[in-house]
Amino acid sequence: MVSRPTKMTDADDERPPAFDEGSFRDPLSRVVHAQDRVLRVLRGDGVADFETLESSAFWTDAQAAGSVVATGRTEVPNALAESGWEAALEHERIPVISYPYEWTFSMLQDAAVQQLRLTRMALADRLLTKDATPFNSQFMGAAPVFVDVGSFERLRPNEPWRGYRQFCELFYNPLLLQAVANMPFQPWLRGSLRGISPEVTRSLLPARRRVGRGAFVNVVLHSRLERKYSNNSRDVTGEIRRAGFNPKLIESQLAKLEKVVSGLDWAEASSTWSEYTDRSHYGERDLDAKATFVGEVASA
Repeated sequence: MVSRPTKMTDADDERPPAFDEGSFRDPLSRVVHAQDRVLRVLRGDGVADFETLESSAFWTDAQAAGSVVATGRTEVPNALAESGWEAALEHERIPVISYPYEWTFSMLQDAAVQQLRLTRMALADRLLTKDATPFNSQFMGAAPVFVDVGSFERLRPNEPWRGYRQFCELFYNPLLLQAVANMPFQPWLRGSLRGISPEVTRSLLPARRRVGRGAFVNVVLHSRLERKYSNNSRDVTGEIRRAGFNPKLIESQLAKLEKVVSGLDWAEASSTWSEYTDRSHYGERDLDAKATFVGEVASA
């Protein structure tokens, strides 16, 4: 677990901290490696967002449950403080780093459901996630852990959830295509950091599959709206703000997405090894001997 707070030592300043190569999109929140420590530096609105998050009941509950990576305050490394970074956090180190294109269907689904549930919980404290990508999650054992603390921001009045499109492209669309069309999502996510667009998803879905499981709203209508406004100079965000997009609408959207994503299922095709453990090719004595041997090797 992360100690709270942690003081930077002279040894920590001997070698300049290095920004994580995958942390570059958010100018207010960057991940830094300082020796064997994982830090996050903040500035501007990123500091105010975290202070609001830190004082919320959501944060206390999420830290206690382990659903958000254990995080504590620390001092800003000198080299970064001189560059304008105003605050720093220290995160618990994740033992094994994995990527969405390495995950199984159920792992991506678990991370998707957690993204929605955390966003709903944060919304109750007038916080929201600014994005929704599976790269914000890692696995500790079999459980997903949300690691992008900088993704939480204060709720913007009258604005929709900005993570919706990204959630569809990187979570919902890949899961839907595998569930209803048996198209593995791993090659898609390996080849495109942006995931699968609504238009591409619509074109790949069989016509009879474009209605159920949320597909009509999140794929067909989503695709139509994107085509309609892609070359349009209208300020859609401004129009939504003026119309008054309230938190109840966001909560309803998140709840519907959670229900749809939780209901997706995919049965892997059978293979030569599918029923391996059910075969009677081992006698009871032989099976015990094998289990003993594997246990001894694994514990050596």
